[in-house]
Amino acid sequence: MTLGRSATPQPPGPHGVNTVTARTNRVDVDALLIRPDGCVAWALRTGQDLDATALVGALGTWFGHPA
Repeated sequence: MTLGRSATPQPPGPHGVNTVTARTNRVDVDALLIRPDGCVAWALRTGQDLDATALVGALGTWFGHPA
């Protein structure tokens, strides 16, 4: 989930992961990876640089690693 101005679902990616842009009152995060059970698996804090390694690891844990 990317936190922004509107809730706009995007089609699933090649590994079945949906992306959604949504509004929130929270100001301490810019992006979230929500597990299928609704818990946050990864978060990008506001102003923090993207740690792609951590995001790819979380995606692999919950949605499988690419072939």
